Amino acid sequence: MRADAVGRLRDAHALSRVARSAADPEVRQRAVAAVTDGAALAEIAARSEHKDAAVAAVDRIEDAEALRTVAARARNKAAARRARERMEVLRPAAVGRPAEDEVAEGAVNASDEEDMGGEDVTSGESAANAPAGGRSASPEDVSEAAAPAAQAEPAAADVPAGEGSAPEAPSLAPRLRADRRERTAQAEALCARLTALVAANPFSLRDAEVALREARLPHDDLAALPPKLARQLREARAALFARAQEAREAEEWSRWGNATAQEELCRRMEALAAQTDLEKAAKELRTLDGRWAEVRIAPRDEATSLRQRYQTARAPIKEKLDAYFAEKAARENENLRLKQELAGKAEALADSTEWMKASEELKALQARWKEIGPAPRKPGDAVWKRFRAACDRFFSRRQEDLKKRKQEWAANMARKQALCERAEALAGSTDWEATAAEARKLQAEWKTVGPVRRDRSEAVWQRFRTACDAFFERYKHRDEAERQARLAQREAAVKELEALVAGAGTDPAPPGVAEEIQKLVARARQGTALPAAEEEALSGRIAAARERAVAGWPEAFRGTDLDPEAGRTRREKLLARVESLTAQAEPPASALSGQDLARRLKEALATNTMGGRGEVEAKRRAEVDEVKAAQAAWRRLPPLPGDAGQALEHRFRAACDRFFRDRPPAPAAGRPR
Repeated sequence: MRADAVGRLRDAHALSRVARSAADPEVRQRAVAAVTDGAALAEIAARSEHKDAAVAAVDRIEDAEALRTVAARARNKAAARRARERMEVLRPAAVGRPAEDEVAEGAVNASDEEDMGGEDVTSGESAANAPAGGRSASPEDVSEAAAPAAQAEPAAADVPAGEGSAPEAPSLAPRLRADRRERTAQAEALCARLTALVAANPFSLRDAEVALREARLPHDDLAALPPKLARQLREARAALFARAQEAREAEEWSRWGNATAQEELCRRMEALAAQTDLEKAAKELRTLDGRWAEVRIAPRDEATSLRQRYQTARAPIKEKLDAYFAEKAARENENLRLKQELAGKAEALADSTEWMKASEELKALQARWKEIGPAPRKPGDAVWKRFRAACDRFFSRRQEDLKKRKQEWAANMARKQALCERAEALAGSTDWEATAAEARKLQAEWKTVGPVRRDRSEAVWQRFRTACDAFFERYKHRDEAERQARLAQREAAVKELEALVAGAGTDPAPPGVAEEIQKLVARARQGTALPAAEEEALSGRIAAARERAVAGWPEAFRGTDLDPEAGRTRREKLLARVESLTAQAEPPASALSGQDLARRLKEALATNTMGGRGEVEAKRRAEVDEVKAAQAAWRRLPPLPGDAGQALEHRFRAACDRFFRDRPPAPAAGRPR
């Protein structure tokens, strides 16, 4: 898979990085083979620490200057040697610097034994050139040992023309001088870099080791450098070497401490296998992995075993968590599908104007959304935004519509309340027809008014309906109401009369009492007639009040219609007339003897035969009407106080009763007897 991935790379920079740093040799070789850019090949040859990749890159470089740079700066010794060999092949036979090449070759041989980790350098020189005391030579010792020899040889640029050079040598002088200036500039830059790394805080051991490897390459060129610059370069490298050594020692102590930390992490990882809460286990696993990354460097003799122990404990836990999270992902994907369906339904309802129905459906969707479990975070957030936006859009539109409807409801409520007030004002009216027309008009206008708030609609409707029903109920019984009103007027007149005569006989007569009593009596007798019993009781109250007034204030009624003496005379006349009519009445058939009954029948047959029946019936009706008129006149007469008045009253009633008892009812017209 890695080799196939390398085969698909097309970017020169990416291929260069893979060739320099890949752990698999085959991958490195494939990456080097895929690079076609000369600069990228030079970078691989100079910067790669892997011998195979660096040498393979050198073999593909055809530019002499690029080979010179690689020979001077390559991190890998084999690559530097291979670059110099390639330079010899590419350099013309007549052009060369034997003395300089010999010095460079000696320096390379001395550096071949240097450790790749940047530790103490062991020189390949003879024992005669080794420092006293038998210790290994440091880079500084090598530099100082090589400096006199380099200075003893004249620089190639200083060789006069024609001395030890080919006929083309004079043409190489400018090029050699340019090369010297370039190397001097490189040495100055390297010296500045070493000095900066020494003063760097925090100190990077990796950068220091890289710089130390680069700093050992120009040793063969120290003879060509100014003495001061050569001394500064040696001092900077020595200072950086010392600080790097301190950092290595500190790292060794850190490795030793990391071993203890890794053992603890191994124990925690082994204990994690008993955790049943997989969410907590996953969180703890991430914590342990992060901590392991912090303490990953351990002593070389323990690092492999600790790493193997950690991975052995981690593998089953990771497998269990992978299965758990795979199942969780499946559930979340299903939840995502359900939520996408809900979001689609909500979006379909977002622009609805069926406010109540759509509102209930959206609330049901929201409740269903809460029942569904979690979904994958990013798509879940996206579908939640869709769902919430749809709900918000609908409820915002509903809120705006509700605001408008509230304004309409308020206006409609004001109109309906005004109609209620007008209907209530009509409820007690007695102008029946005009009020009925106005009430019907109000009812028609009510139907044209729009709706109001649902929680107030029933109350205002009941108020209006009650007012209308109150009037129309009265309107339906308007005749009875009028009768009751007139009866109430008669009752009020009787009560006023009784209140007026309450002080008769004890208090002086009020001025104009006779006229006032006559008015009250007239009011009490006017209006709707009552049933016989009630009429008689009311008439008795009127008569009793009038009699009390006449008896208590007789002088106040002299010469008036209520004068007792005038009333007595009229009563006696009426009584005499009724008694005379009663005396003329024939006795009933049940009271006659057989002879008298036969005689009456004979006379009736004779009268019927001669056509006198009509005259007899007319006479009888006239007598009945006369007695009834006498009764009415008797009731209108003023009361006659005292026993005499009571006696006349009994005589008149007895005469009337006897008249109607003795007078047989008249037969129907045209029917023979």
